[in-house]
Amino acid sequence: MFKKALMPLTLREQQDEFLSSVSLLAKLSTNTVHLCHVIDSGFTKYSLVSNKIKLYKNILADKFPSLNVSSEILSGHAGSKIIESAKTSESEFIYLPASQRHRLGQLLIGSTASDVVRLSDRPVFVHKSQPIIKFEESNSEIEKENNDHNKGLFGQVIVAIDFGPNTDRTSYSLTELGNLASTVTYLHIGKRAGDPFSESKRREHVQQQLEELKKDYQCYCHDINTRDRIGIPSKEILKEAKQTQADLIILGKLKVKSPGEIIMGTTAERVLKGTQSSVLIIP
Repeated sequence: MFKKALMPLTLREQQDEFLSSVSLLAKLSTNTVHLCHVIDSGFTKYSLVSNKIKLYKNILADKFPSLNVSSEILSGHAGSKIIESAKTSESEFIYLPASQRHRLGQLLIGSTASDVVRLSDRPVFVHKSQPIIKFEESNSEIEKENNDHNKGLFGQVIVAIDFGPNTDRTSYSLTELGNLASTVTYLHIGKRAGDPFSESKRREHVQQQLEELKKDYQCYCHDINTRDRIGIPSKEILKEAKQTQADLIILGKLKVKSPGEIIMGTTAERVLKGTQSSVLIIP
């Protein structure tokens, strides 16, 4: 799931930010990174952009010599071109690093990230304020191969589920991320049943399903908790993330939107805008 990443660049990234972002990819065992820059207008000098990208590639060649790096420059609508680049490069997931120091940090809470999340047919990892990653040159090569060194990279991880169509796909991400987490919480958000007896049966059934999931994925993360909540999914996810100071939220995305989601945005988009935790969205 994380072997090949598409990483959009604004070309305003500071070197320390850039290396920290790639450090996280290394910790995810990513071995190939495709860098992509979307030109905003026809007035941008291609040669200038090309030279800047070569600079970033040289930095990676120096600090991460075993990492395979490719790049391309596209022109057009940012969100659409990022999706196009992910497909043509056959990247397994899209990695969007957030930063307060350049334009992408602002776009991540605006239209570009929403477009990418909405249009992507592959996982999108949005790295926000948590977890804090610092580049350590002495560990740049060993960290992606040393699971013990990376354990606890994500302190608290929330896996939001509703036992719908993408529960299995969302849970499957733990086969690669579970060993990097200190604690995983399966958070189920449902609707209250119409009467007390039905509600009791609903809770009993949900708890049974949660325990089965816990048993299935215990081998990937030993510390797994379960929660059953009632309410609006995005609000419950954000509340849990704030209470637990989660480093990562994992949730699925349905391809078919309801009329309300078309107007107000999907649960994934609302969570993305409302949290400081990193978010992994799986279609």
